[in-house]
Amino acid sequence: MFDRTRHLFVYVGPASLCPCPKIDYQLLVITGDQGEWVLPLVQKRSLANNRGRRNTKIRNNVIGKSGTSKTWYTFNSSFLNGIFPESSIGWCNPAHKIQTLSETPVEAEKLDTLIKESKYKANKIYLCIAQGNPLLTLKRAQKILGNCIAIDLSLHPFTKIWAQLLDTYLKEEGFRSTIESPYLWVQEAFNIEYSSPYIIRNQSIQFLSETIETLVNKIDLNYYQKTKTEINDLDLLKEISSAPLRGKVDEFDGTFIKGWVDSYDFGPQISEVNVLCKHNNQSVGHGFVNIKRPDLGTIGIKNIKCGFSIKITPFEEIPLGHRADTPIILDLIESKSGKPIGDKSWQLKQALQGQIDGFDDTLSIRGWVDSASYGTETSEINVIWKEKNQSIGHGLINIDRPDLAQIGIKNTLCGFSIDINLFKVFPKASILDSQITLDFLESKTGQPVGGSSWALTESIKLDLIDKLIINSKTNEDFRAIEDYLIQSTNSIYLVAARKKLLQRSSLYCQSDQWNKALIGPIINLANTNQLLDYGSDCESASRVELIFSALILLIDCIDHDKINTIDINHIFGGESREQLISRVDTGLKERQFVGLQAWEKTFWDKHLRSISYILIATLFLQSDHRKLKSAEALFDTLALIAEKSFRDNKTAFYFRSIINVQRYTYYDQNYINLAHSREDRFNVLLATYANGLHGLNSKRSIYYLSAAIDFASGTPSIYKNLTEQFLQVLPDHLSTNIRQSKPKHWIDRLGFLSSDKTQAIVSEMLSLGISREDIIDFHQKMISIKILLAEMLWCSDDSTRIQATNTKNSEKAAKNWLIIGDKNLKQCWMYRVEQKKNQLENSGCNVRCIDQEDLRDWSFSHQMIWADAIIVCRLPAMYHVFRAMAFAKHRGIKLYAEIDDLLFTPEYPAEYQSYGGTIPLLQYKNLCVDYPLRLGVLNYADEIIVTTSALAEQYQQITKSEEKIVNILPNLPLDSLHNISKTYQKDESWITKDQIQRIALTSGTLSHKQILKDTIFPALAQILEQYQDTYLTIIGHINLPSSFQKFEDRLTIVPFTTYENYLDHLSKCTITLVPLEKHITTDCKSAIKWMEASLCGVTSICSPVRAYTDVTTDREDVIIAESLDEWRNGLNSLLSNPELRASIGKNAFLKANKLFNKGVAVNFWSNKIKPAKDLSISPRQKKKVLVINVYFAPQSIGGATRVAQDYVRDMLADSEIDYEVTILCIDCDNWQANPLSIEKRKEEIKLTNSIKNESNDENNKQVKNPTPAKGENENNTLDCVSNSEHKYTSLDKKQITQLPNSPSATVASNNQLLKPLPGDRIADSSENDNPLIESDVVETTYRDAIYVDESHWNGARVIRLNIPPKPWHIYQDADVEQFCEEFFINESFDLIQCHCCQVLTSSPLAVAQRMSIPYEIVLHDAWWISYEQFLVSPAGRVIDPADPLAHFDHQPSEEEKQAALERRHFLYGILENAERRIAVSAAFKDVCEFAGVQNVSIQENQVAPMKLDQFISKVEDSPQARNYNLCHIGGMSLHKGYQLLRKAVHALPQNLPIQFTVVDHRLASATEDYNSIWNGYAIHFVAPIPMDEMPIFYANHDALVAPSIWPESFGLVSREALSAGLWVIASDAGALADPLIKSDTPVGTVIRPNHLQDLIDAIEQLPEQLNKYNQGDI
Repeated sequence: MFDRTRHLFVYVGPASLCPCPKIDYQLLVITGDQGEWVLPLVQKRSLANNRGRRNTKIRNNVIGKSGTSKTWYTFNSSFLNGIFPESSIGWCNPAHKIQTLSETPVEAEKLDTLIKESKYKANKIYLCIAQGNPLLTLKRAQKILGNCIAIDLSLHPFTKIWAQLLDTYLKEEGFRSTIESPYLWVQEAFNIEYSSPYIIRNQSIQFLSETIETLVNKIDLNYYQKTKTEINDLDLLKEISSAPLRGKVDEFDGTFIKGWVDSYDFGPQISEVNVLCKHNNQSVGHGFVNIKRPDLGTIGIKNIKCGFSIKITPFEEIPLGHRADTPIILDLIESKSGKPIGDKSWQLKQALQGQIDGFDDTLSIRGWVDSASYGTETSEINVIWKEKNQSIGHGLINIDRPDLAQIGIKNTLCGFSIDINLFKVFPKASILDSQITLDFLESKTGQPVGGSSWALTESIKLDLIDKLIINSKTNEDFRAIEDYLIQSTNSIYLVAARKKLLQRSSLYCQSDQWNKALIGPIINLANTNQLLDYGSDCESASRVELIFSALILLIDCIDHDKINTIDINHIFGGESREQLISRVDTGLKERQFVGLQAWEKTFWDKHLRSISYILIATLFLQSDHRKLKSAEALFDTLALIAEKSFRDNKTAFYFRSIINVQRYTYYDQNYINLAHSREDRFNVLLATYANGLHGLNSKRSIYYLSAAIDFASGTPSIYKNLTEQFLQVLPDHLSTNIRQSKPKHWIDRLGFLSSDKTQAIVSEMLSLGISREDIIDFHQKMISIKILLAEMLWCSDDSTRIQATNTKNSEKAAKNWLIIGDKNLKQCWMYRVEQKKNQLENSGCNVRCIDQEDLRDWSFSHQMIWADAIIVCRLPAMYHVFRAMAFAKHRGIKLYAEIDDLLFTPEYPAEYQSYGGTIPLLQYKNLCVDYPLRLGVLNYADEIIVTTSALAEQYQQITKSEEKIVNILPNLPLDSLHNISKTYQKDESWITKDQIQRIALTSGTLSHKQILKDTIFPALAQILEQYQDTYLTIIGHINLPSSFQKFEDRLTIVPFTTYENYLDHLSKCTITLVPLEKHITTDCKSAIKWMEASLCGVTSICSPVRAYTDVTTDREDVIIAESLDEWRNGLNSLLSNPELRASIGKNAFLKANKLFNKGVAVNFWSNKIKPAKDLSISPRQKKKVLVINVYFAPQSIGGATRVAQDYVRDMLADSEIDYEVTILCIDCDNWQANPLSIEKRKEEIKLTNSIKNESNDENNKQVKNPTPAKGENENNTLDCVSNSEHKYTSLDKKQITQLPNSPSATVASNNQLLKPLPGDRIADSSENDNPLIESDVVETTYRDAIYVDESHWNGARVIRLNIPPKPWHIYQDADVEQFCEEFFINESFDLIQCHCCQVLTSSPLAVAQRMSIPYEIVLHDAWWISYEQFLVSPAGRVIDPADPLAHFDHQPSEEEKQAALERRHFLYGILENAERRIAVSAAFKDVCEFAGVQNVSIQENQVAPMKLDQFISKVEDSPQARNYNLCHIGGMSLHKGYQLLRKAVHALPQNLPIQFTVVDHRLASATEDYNSIWNGYAIHFVAPIPMDEMPIFYANHDALVAPSIWPESFGLVSREALSAGLWVIASDAGALADPLIKSDTPVGTVIRPNHLQDLIDAIEQLPEQLNKYNQGDI
């Protein structure tokens, strides 16, 4: 805030503009006005009486040099009074009619002097100037500017003249302009509280005329001031405005107005020209003056860059009565001067508005012309070839062009498409190589469209060449192309033609139609036309053609298995393969140094590289690897071309590597394994191929095939061969590698690649005009491959099991329904998906609906295992769709495919003409090749649901199958329609008493566009003319012809709207029109339009298609009309006969209610919901049990898993209780990972890390912490410990809080991935690092984190969760918990039996506890008791089970102690609430009770007998018969005594007759077995043995060594070994040695736990013991 009493307001100007500042301001008025009227006026305007006389002073002066005087002019408009004469200001606004009243000399004085003499004591001045030159005034008063808080020119009549100069000057002096007033500047130095003037603007500021304002805004006054210093600014401006503007409009060519203008005298900036139509003051063009015109130098124009060329836009409005053939007056206004060019207007005779669009995809010429101004009759176009003066085409102007409405064309029925006979009569060379100019003459005016001729320019001809080749279908067409290549003399067009032919040939090859490639004829033409190989472009084309030929020849040469269908003779002619290879090789070498063209590189990247990969895949997929031999030289040349010419080092490396291994090269298996582990696909293939070439082991493995996926390149033959090889190898691989399911991921990847590649190739095939038959053939081949790949994901399950599952599921009621549709098709989603959802829910079912795009992610598996039945609605045959359907079949649940349109036959779609130009031709072609995709899904389903009998007949006819059930469920009314229908119940409601009738026409299928134009629009026009009280409602996207404008007061146009709004408008009408083109596709449509109208009480007139004739009767409940007369007569009869209209409407209402009532759906779905078989009361009690174990068959790992399987067997074999058993476990391999989701998460993590503060670095320091507990056996799949150590933290969804570095951080939180911290170890489930384990957190839902697979085992259902790995001591997982909450609700288990729940954690039992589901826990290890589940610390100490802190090998922190205590407290709570706690031995019961677990029962595990006589026996005379075979099955883990065994062997005396087999649980399969030597003794390390092979394993061994150091809960291996007849060395740890101790006869040696010498002695004495044992002495 500042003190206003020290502020002075200074006003300079005429008295009549004196402002009134704030009352507390001192006021100084300086004016040249004189007379008695001045003082009273100033006092009145300034409120001087309120201000006080002392605070108001008036000086009769003007601002100027002291001692001089100036003339003061008084005018009839007093606000103009000042020092400028009438001659200087009158021209600024001639309309104002200024008149001078007096001229009086007034004394001049400096402004600062006047202020000083006022004797006001003010240090802040508000200066307001309203006359004179303000810029000059301010410059001369610079002394006082420092004290000015504001400069106000808001009242000055001529401020705008100096505004820009003032703004520049005042900013330099520290002022800034304000937002509220453009002519108020305030001092930056003062913190004043206002930003608006203290004065009120009046008419003075609006004095300048619009013309002068325009001039002021455009010119640079400062520029002229430098050359005209002797003249005042107003006179200078006057001089500028009156200067002549030289220029001329030269011509209008129909599109552009061209001319020149010399405006340099108005300023140096570039001028602009605005073209105004004087009839309506509309701008029709605008452009810059920037074209050089050197011709103007001869007439003295110095600045020759003064030409312009301005495009004229169509005229949106021509005045009424103005004929199109009369001139239009234009003003071309130059921007700087504001003057018209040539100082006059310009007459333009309007050209016939229109445009030639060019050749369309069918080689017709399309365009438009607006000739409505010349009469209403239909125009015609005659096409004249000017050079030959010959008519070559003729057609009507009758195509609707709604796109032209946006540029002001009112009659949009102005398009044309003319089929010219240019290409039928004349050779292509005479057309393409000749100058062609066409006139498109409109019949009513005789004028050419657009006002000028249309020349076939080079760009048009290049586009025409593309279209000519695309439209070539027959041999005759291609011969014409060949003739052109022979005859043409235009190298540009020759190259263009060859490019297009090469593109087509590439797609033929990639779609496995090699013999249609045109590459052979092209290279054979080189000798007939020298231009084909002359010039850089043509040489490049030749090189590409030769590369293409080389690739085809090489593929044929190395394809001994005939994977690809190549016929060299058909493609290249009669030359032998050897001759062709030699010719092509020579040609390529000659052209290797030709400069690389951009198009050539593009073609290589897009096409030739793909075919190169086909070559590589073909080579590597051969059943018998052979050398290249005669093809090697051409291979070498290709490698050189790839490297040197195309800089494609990767492909060159591939070729060069293949050549190099033709000499002897050996790759050992370790190299191949390493290449696979680092995802070096090519080297996996190359090394195996090389070994095969030289007779070494080259067995086709699953890894080899997975590497070949990268080279599939989309050809059906390659995909099929690769898929078939996978099918041969995968089942054996999975059965051999029981812990691996990862190979299924590769199948999944191949499936998605096949689907995506198919769509990409089909899109290109369509764009290049490849025939429908060829594309459909390609589609059908790929569909069969996609189905095979989808089914292969579950190939390990046998058909007997699937049949049994189907039978069992058929006995269940289908209560849970999953509906899969396409949300992008909104109408279909409403009728196909949402309506079925409502129907099923009304029938008591649970329903979920998902979008088909959701099937791409494995999270859909949660929906699949929930469902009892699945409906897929109108889905295409994409891999992700088949994958979901195959999953459903694998589960044995009913799979329905639903469709409501004839999309699955070759008859679809209707003729292109019926669409009336509403869709592009390319889109129509896409529809034409779509039907195999729809048919493929229908054929794969168990049953079909269609909406009409016509659809059912068509499906049965195309499939010729009577086995497939085809159900008919009509489209029924939605709830909103059903509610409206309730209002039509009384007879009198059917007759409209009002004379006004309303006809409805609604949009529908695009294919009724033609019938609208031919019949509906003419009929409606006649009816509206005849019945003046009839109205028309258009609902949806229908463009009425311009002739309907005269009815606009009776038209209601409703754009696309909500369904409820649509029904509201429809129900207000009395008649609706339902036109459809008569075609088999429309026969199969549903009668939705008739049903909707009928239930809304509206009478319908319909086309005679089966959609309506099957459900209606003509003249009873509908009127059927086909011809124009029938439509018109039908409307006439309904409008003129209310009783007939009411009768038909009422009958239609009643029939629609009968045919389409809710009972139809109830009856339909009740038959689908109920079981296929009657369920009589079972004599056995039913019980539904969930068995939980970390692993399950076939991924059986460890004794606990085998025991869990025994429990399941016993339940399934129970004679008194009918158990329905489900097993919940995890997948070892986590194969269902979604690569795209993972990559997305990794990117999010990367972004998070990039912005994360580095203050957390301290947390990454390694600290010494206890090692997490192992799994059932050390180094099982989830316990493959990496070298790096990590720690896990608990994460909260709302707030991520890092717990202290402790092993107690064991809760996997809700919807979060686990976060590794230093000090803990990550359990890894795959051969590569799991990409989901990252150093930061990404929020997900539990369905994103967990995927579900389902299989069956001996009649039990196995639910296998794909869970990201985590340490086994973690005891809670919120994702698993959420999954179980939903799963348990859906399943309603009677009992849950939990075995080992590691990784799954205790969360399933926590859910069971909350939901009051009884559960029992089988205690196989100490996981529930201790952080270390085998009671052995990382340092090798045996842990006291009673002490919850005993697992620490270091002094734990308080946080670590607290976390350990919390873990025990939580888990003991779960144990306490169990129905039973079961120990598998008495010894382990003691351990549990010692740890405080109460009421533990005992149920000893079963032991499967391993009888030798059922299997092979030892071969006594084998080379190794003198050595005894000892086995250790416990793996490499500490608690199983592996380290103790190793120490013992190294301490043994030499030459004992023994050797060892150690089961290494880290190995995936027997292929990874390896050997070692300990102290001279052979040690054979083997992969885990499948359960069914254990008897054979035992039969080949003499003794078992089991030196466990932990108190074993049972010791299954010792019991199995004894049953197999082996001598057993076992430590007296828990129950392990019980059978030895309890045996009546010696069967083994019992040693003390963790006692090295005992173990050494036992092994050393073993040969002697075995001799006695085998001889029966023991």
